[in-house]
Amino acid sequence: MLVRAAVIAQDRPLRQRLTRLLSDDGVLVTSAPSAELMVRSGHVESADLVVLGLDNGARVTPVDRLGAHGTPPQLVVIVSRPDDGVVTDFVEAGATSVLDLELGDTELARALSSVVDSTAARLHRGTEGRAPAETETASPTMAALLSLADRVAVGDSSLLVLGETGSGKEWLARRIHCRSRRCSGPFVAVNCAAIPEGLAESELFGHVKGAFTGASRSRRGHFEMASGGTLFLDEVGELPPSMQVRLLRALQEHEVQPVGGERPIEIDVRVVSATNQSLEQAVEEGRFRKDLYYRLAVVTLRLPSLRERREDIVPLAVQYAGKFAHELGYPKPTFDESARRALEAHDWPGNIRELINVVERTVLLSAPREVIGAADLPAKVPMRIQPAAEGSAWRYTQEEVDAIARGPYEDAFQAFERWYLEHLLDATNGHVTEAARRAGMSRRNLYNKIQRHGIRREDFEV
Repeated sequence: MLVRAAVIAQDRPLRQRLTRLLSDDGVLVTSAPSAELMVRSGHVESADLVVLGLDNGARVTPVDRLGAHGTPPQLVVIVSRPDDGVVTDFVEAGATSVLDLELGDTELARALSSVVDSTAARLHRGTEGRAPAETETASPTMAALLSLADRVAVGDSSLLVLGETGSGKEWLARRIHCRSRRCSGPFVAVNCAAIPEGLAESELFGHVKGAFTGASRSRRGHFEMASGGTLFLDEVGELPPSMQVRLLRALQEHEVQPVGGERPIEIDVRVVSATNQSLEQAVEEGRFRKDLYYRLAVVTLRLPSLRERREDIVPLAVQYAGKFAHELGYPKPTFDESARRALEAHDWPGNIRELINVVERTVLLSAPREVIGAADLPAKVPMRIQPAAEGSAWRYTQEEVDAIARGPYEDAFQAFERWYLEHLLDATNGHVTEAARRAGMSRRNLYNKIQRHGIRREDFEV
């Protein structure tokens, strides 16, 4: 999904540098020398990501001016040598990330790429979240799951949702929330894998003013914000051991202790957790607490992958094609028999998230035609690349080269990136930290790329 970024920097060389680095990552960039000019241009409201480059000594004022006009969820501040106090100020003012201006192009590009990846993932999740709550299914497996979900929705027991990346775990959690007695309360979704370990306790449980350097005001944690409603903990298996202990206590005692706080705060929260890995195996390997697992998995709901519910592929494609065509102001398109066969034959490793991406792109490129054929779909979505022979990791057969050459550059790039990630995880037995070290990128950046391609890390674990 295309990411739109607004770059704001008074210093022209810095503005040009940030624009170049983001453009090289496939981002659509608009730039301006000040927040006021960017706001007046109207580009802030349409931006998915705002990158704010500040002169030395600048603090929160530009962020405040920007935020008053509706800052998008993703705000990156780039400032020279930020200390802990500066980082805290900007984060409390709404920044998602604070980067060091002194980083070289390679390091800064890598950091920005990680933010772009997380922004794209958020946009995909937002698209999924807008799916109709009463989605019908022709799959007996999916129908049985939804029936079970409806039965457990009426209670307050903790639920664990299992499913591959992109299969709709958050959608199911929202559906359960909307059918529960808590439906009038908040639904708070948290991606545990995206929280830095040092901030996890503050993010989940909050902190009081003065709890640490730069904590200039108290802040509620996700548990407190979800009180009276549902807290969705996505990728709960990624929580570090220290946070697993604190989460277990919160679930047992129904209270949380903010960082620096003297008294615990009572909470009334239903917790729905999700993961794409086997928590039972993680328990056996000592990576996840057994007592916490039993607390989270009172009832386990397993979402089938899209390839396990092929009956739903075409109806879902038709549903989203109509949605995207409506947004473009075109009539609802139909899929001819060749397109239907192609959709049903594909394995959809990225599940519904991948299907949404394919349908959105296809509608955009084929509109205003009302009939979509197989030729309108991306070739081999995603195109899989295999090495020509054992040990020849960078060589391909002539047929594969010809297939790549006939398609768009973006398809070729995405196909290669997926192939690279699969072989990297295979070489490291699915160990993301080691894979990130070999790839020369941050663990979070690699994790986001794996998520985007719908790769199952556990498939590579030995």
